[in-house]
Amino acid sequence: MDYLLSIIIPEYNQNYVYLKQCLDSIFLRQQDVDFRRIQVILVKDSLEDDITDFYRYPIEVLQTTGHTGCGIARQIGLNAATGEWIYFIDSDDYLLTPQSLRYRIKEIEAHPEALRFNFSYLRENDYTVQTYGLNALYGSIYKRSLINKYDLHFLPERERYEDVAFVSTYSYLVGFENIHSSTTFPIYYYRDNDNSITKIKQPAGYYGKMDLWSMNYTIRTLMKEHVAVPDSVYQFWIFRLTRELASTDFKAILGNYLSEEDRHNFNWIREQAGKVWARTTEEEYQGVKNAFGGLIKPGQYPQLDSIAAIVELCKVRL
Repeated sequence: MDYLLSIIIPEYNQNYVYLKQCLDSIFLRQQDVDFRRIQVILVKDSLEDDITDFYRYPIEVLQTTGHTGCGIARQIGLNAATGEWIYFIDSDDYLLTPQSLRYRIKEIEAHPEALRFNFSYLRENDYTVQTYGLNALYGSIYKRSLINKYDLHFLPERERYEDVAFVSTYSYLVGFENIHSSTTFPIYYYRDNDNSITKIKQPAGYYGKMDLWSMNYTIRTLMKEHVAVPDSVYQFWIFRLTRELASTDFKAILGNYLSEEDRHNFNWIREQAGKVWARTTEEEYQGVKNAFGGLIKPGQYPQLDSIAAIVELCKVRL
């Protein structure tokens, strides 16, 4: 039987209890699911972790060369996946309800026109219900044939936040009108794990460089597919970039972290973004702010409080 859904779980130095809870939530808690239609791939990114206890689950275990990063682990799982749809789960998260998988399958079958499915999740740190936005990988479902068609992949040089480039590029390519969002109730539990790689403190300029790489990936992929780069690409990425950098100027943050090629690309992106922001309407601007789910508080970053301020920030030269 062909798989309907391939679930990919990257694992590195994971808490035994967390990983067990993740797998139990799939194989022991889910109701009314035909697991002959579900492929579960666990990708180990550690050479030291002993996961032999988990071989009792009907999973495919793959191994990286060790300590390669979540992006490469996900890519290895993606290369081995054969399901019609791809579903990424983090090894420290889990499916929240016994109907989580059944609900996802019903949504797929009920909306054959959709090319991506978004679902709601519960955040551990503040116990609030969130919906998946443009840059959220976990919990959403993607069509494998389209990933292959556009040659979408996780950037090997990215040790984290590699999912932002993947998800946003996929969404722009398939079109937002083809994304089905279900916000009825949360069916995924997102754990705020203090030991995860996203919690490791990084030097100044790190996040700006990550976002710059992601934006380059998105723009280059769209151009390769002869898709006109919409204004929303620049609006989203510059807003995201300036959110990280708004407390200072680009030169102070990025000056020591960009190669000459990065610097050239950044200046080109800045010039394009300045033009886009100059013609951005107030309604569009508020839409970009809302996409961050209230993460930007009024007055927190004065440089983000108006379109004109962002345009001026985009004009700063390295």
